[in-house]
Amino acid sequence: MNVDSKDVSLKYFTEQQQIERYAKNVAFWQTQYSEACSNFDKTDGKTSARSFFVSNQYAEIIDMVKDKFSEDIQKEIVSRADQIVNDDHNKVSSSDF
Repeated sequence: MNVDSKDVSLKYFTEQQQIERYAKNVAFWQTQYSEACSNFDKTDGKTSARSFFVSNQYAEIIDMVKDKFSEDIQKEIVSRADQIVNDDHNKVSSSDF
């Protein structure tokens, strides 16, 4: 991937790149949140801790999007995130057969 973890230089992104970056992040936490909620009925400590962590991360990314972007960009990010989740779900479903 050629990403230098020690690189602290300033980076510039286009609006579309920002939408894609945040949409991927929202899609990731949306998927994790969905899985955590579906496993919430288990009573072990790990599931509860995971559910708590995931719900906090999901809320944090949603709040970040709301704080940083206008409503029209927010809608684009959420729409793109939903598209990513649906595409990933379709890949998994079709690969099961």
